[in-house]
Amino acid sequence: MVVAACKSCELKYGQVDPARHLLEFLELFSEIDFFSQGLSIEPFEVFSLADRRDVMERFGLGPNNHSVKQGHMMFPDPADPVNNLGRVTQRIRDVQETIILWKKSLQNRMLVWDARSDEPAANAKATVSSGQGPFEETSLLGSLLEADWRQIFKFPQMDFEMAVWEMTHLLISPKKVFKSIYYHKQTRNTWHRPDPSFTYLLSFFLLLTSFAWSLAYTPAFSSVVKLALMFVFVHFLAGSLVVSAISYFLVGRLLGPGVAGLPGRRRQQGLFPQTGGGKSAEALEFGYCFDVSIRAFFPPYVLLYIVQYILMPAINHPNRLSVFVANALYLAAGIYWSLILFLGYNALHFLHHTQLLLSPMLVWIIIWLVCTILGINLEFWGIRWLFLGVKG
Repeated sequence: MVVAACKSCELKYGQVDPARHLLEFLELFSEIDFFSQGLSIEPFEVFSLADRRDVMERFGLGPNNHSVKQGHMMFPDPADPVNNLGRVTQRIRDVQETIILWKKSLQNRMLVWDARSDEPAANAKATVSSGQGPFEETSLLGSLLEADWRQIFKFPQMDFEMAVWEMTHLLISPKKVFKSIYYHKQTRNTWHRPDPSFTYLLSFFLLLTSFAWSLAYTPAFSSVVKLALMFVFVHFLAGSLVVSAISYFLVGRLLGPGVAGLPGRRRQQGLFPQTGGGKSAEALEFGYCFDVSIRAFFPPYVLLYIVQYILMPAINHPNRLSVFVANALYLAAGIYWSLILFLGYNALHFLHHTQLLLSPMLVWIIIWLVCTILGINLEFWGIRWLFLGVKG
């Protein structure tokens, strides 16, 4: 793979430095689709697998040869084209996802470096005189607000593709969403991602959803506007900020390093004490708490704002089946929300006993069980909450 990237780089740019080779490696293996394309290095070529018969003939593969499979690379051996070197790479898509994350992290780092290089010389001198490097953290909330306000309107730099990927995997494999945190921490020296693309995209989806609910149940113009504002600014943004603030103080104080009262801890001064010869210990960032909160909001949004809307004619009844289905919908939303909060904070290695964050699941199950047995339809209460402050 490295040799192929080097040959590709030399064909494009001639003799270049190692940095250019690294960028070409990330570019090549981020964009190639190994399910439809193959790669050869002698000569270098990215070829299509659309015509399987032509590929078999070119590389001497018989009709019964099974060396080209889904999830494998098609990477002919230069010395023996019949030998497909790529068949040993059975998880090429997972490898490619990691390379894509490297590429995006490097691009973000370069953008930040360029942005800081363009700052006035006076600011640069002030930074040097204060003893802070270009990527060194200042105060927690100060650095968070500074980064967010600088990038909040820089749409070309926002990674909406990554936001869509995260939304998809929050539903089918939420653990993957937080696997990239380590690489982000290594490149940006912060757990928080100052990219508001996820927030913008989910706000846009909420806006569309509010129009659907309004047209169906509160068609008045004033109600349409109120519901849109409620969905985006109250339910999503304000709710996420409240959850973030609670998590920032409670998770940090109860599960952070050096907290007294839990097994294996010593009482120390401060929320996150200094350790390791003056080097500051890891700290829970409010920005990261907000990142986790808005991602935890997405599955309940899908279940309670979209699926519930579709099922309203069937579940808006007091019969047992409607009660069971509606309550199960709210149970799934609560469990999803708790699970993603747990996965988000469990990804931080300096937090301990994060399994305690799964305890709300027991509360959701008890509420679901009691309401289902008593015939209480949570959908009735949920709709009141959705339309709180909105008059038809």
